[in-house]
Amino acid sequence: MTADAVATADFALDALGALAVSSDPAGAAILLDGTETGHVTPHTFDVVAGDHLVELRLAGYADPLQIRQVTVPAGSAAAVEVTLSIAGGLAVVSTPAGAAISLDDAATGRVTPWTFNLPVGEHVVSVALDQHLVEPATITATVAVGDTVTAEFALTALSDTGTLEVTSLPAGAEVRLDGAATGSVTPCSFTLPAASVEVTVALGPMPPRPWSAP
Repeated sequence: MTADAVATADFALDALGALAVSSDPAGAAILLDGTETGHVTPHTFDVVAGDHLVELRLAGYADPLQIRQVTVPAGSAAAVEVTLSIAGGLAVVSTPAGAAISLDDAATGRVTPWTFNLPVGEHVVSVALDQHLVEPATITATVAVGDTVTAEFALTALSDTGTLEVTSLPAGAEVRLDGAATGSVTPCSFTLPAASVEVTVALGPMPPRPWSAP
């Protein structure tokens, strides 16, 4: 800036709104757009108008499996009210680690090993790792208050697996592997770790006929 000159300073100001966050019970830590705010419920924030992501965490209560999105209007207010569920622990582990975890048919964005605080009751767990066979395919875990249950998966690299084809005459026989029902009928095939497995087939009232694969 020089003498007798006019300088111009332009500012672009973001429109603000209010975001009120509350929970039952109160006292839950608030994460806003993925960042710890240092505040607990209930609390009202002055935020830039637009979409925001809200997470609440409270010891002994279920972690959010889905982040809540709320739209804050300019010059106005929006509210998020959450009823928290009493939780138990679910530890999901795999060998090797690093498998993506899904709970109740929804991706969690977490990988093994990871411990969740979940609402009590049954939850279906599955994991996936590229180029690996997962056993078992799913685990149904019962979560109880004040306890942590473990869901453990074994992963085998596809390079260490083989294919087992099972046929019968007549076709349509139920197939069991190592005594466990597969849900498949002949003809069918399985991708399995390289090892011995007992195959049993049964059709209607006929007695099962076991066969061991080398």
